[in-house]
Amino acid sequence: MPASNSVGDGCWCWGPEERRGRSSRRSQTPVAAKLAAAGEWIDLANSEAAVAQVDIVVNATPVGSEGGNPLPGAQFRSDQVVVDLLYSPPTTPLQRAARAAGAQAWGGLGMLVHQAAASFRIWTGQEAALQVMSAAALHAMSGARS
Repeated sequence: MPASNSVGDGCWCWGPEERRGRSSRRSQTPVAAKLAAAGEWIDLANSEAAVAQVDIVVNATPVGSEGGNPLPGAQFRSDQVVVDLLYSPPTTPLQRAARAAGAQAWGGLGMLVHQAAASFRIWTGQEAALQVMSAAALHAMSGARS
């Protein structure tokens, strides 16, 4: 399942009364069908302008991993949520731009840890120690050596 569908699935759990922004790329996944039924699709051909029309912005591209910003001209709002699924670097230019406008912005490390925990549960049948995994991921991302 693509990362953007995983985020969409998480957004769906917030309830149908929430407004969501979505890419113009429609797929036939159950998540996409739920999101399509919940609101309108927004064409992201002019991404920076589209940002003003949505409440949630999700970057599921590698842009930002080497310092780029996928939405360099976007004008974020303080009532928006921005998720950049990248986990390296820990703070991306997209997150910095969103936070500068007062928006809530998160990176992808939490998603990575939860995906790892789900894999651990599937392979072992045991629950993963999320706090330990999170601490290890943060330690690894800091570049610290043990």
